[in-house]
Amino acid sequence: MAKTEIMRHSITINGLEDLDRAAGEFLSKVGTNRIIAFYAPMGAG
Repeated sequence: MAKTEIMRHSITINGLEDLDRAAGEFLSKVGTNRIIAFYAPMGAG
């Protein structure tokens, strides 16, 4: 059985100009992981 690794990371997006940076940061953190869960208050995003 594969070992489950829990990673916690926050990316703050203050405006549209931050989207490219945030996307790159997200992809670099995800790496080869195949299952990703998001958590945020209702209405976030």
